[in-house]
Amino acid sequence: FANTPEFTVTVGGRYGVDLGGKGRIDIGGDLAWQSRTWLEVDNDPSLVQAPYAVTNARIAYNTDNERLTVALIGRNVFDTRFLNTGAQISSFGAKVGWFGDPRTVSLSLIHI
Repeated sequence: FANTPEFTVTVGGRYGVDLGGKGRIDIGGDLAWQSRTWLEVDNDPSLVQAPYAVTNARIAYNTDNERLTVALIGRNVFDTRFLNTGAQISSFGAKVGWFGDPRTVSLSLIHI
């Protein structure tokens, strides 16, 4: 099947540190790995994505009453370059591919 790796593995974790009545710091992350993926149904060897892994990370501060959370979030922190999908355009004889998201960093502020 196209876009279906034979194997996928995801692991993640989170660790929290209580700041003794002054809030809490949470640190977490995950890693997602997948095996080789054919990007088109005819298994064209030029449209195959080699195995790869993507790592995400997060650090957050939560107030003691949990009404405010500030988090720094990194997605694809090692900037792994991978193809999400590909296609062959027969009428032009061209092959195209679309890459997955590059490294992104965001800041989140949640107030309840």
